[in-house]
Amino acid sequence: MVLLSPGNFICLLVLTTADKKSSFNSLLVILAVADSFFLVFYLFDASYIDTFQDGPPLWYLQIFPLFLHPVKAMSMTACVYMVVAIAANRYSAICSPMLYR
Repeated sequence: MVLLSPGNFICLLVLTTADKKSSFNSLLVILAVADSFFLVFYLFDASYIDTFQDGPPLWYLQIFPLFLHPVKAMSMTACVYMVVAIAANRYSAICSPMLYR
């Protein structure tokens, strides 16, 4: 996972060791984790399909609809929802800064 997304790994290191714990930092950490999960499952799926020219093996055909595709879709949805949550957090911080604190 570290080799797949060095930016996410650096983000996790910086945000988890930061002195100031805020909701914005927590949202960024969750986004980095969700993005890393999506990268792992997407790259496994994309690279594994490209390696077989004659078609995927039987075990891959059995695991794809039960595990791989749903987890990949859930991690992509989590990434999108986290971006929306970060946007809502920033909107509330900019529009009403006194209430945000």
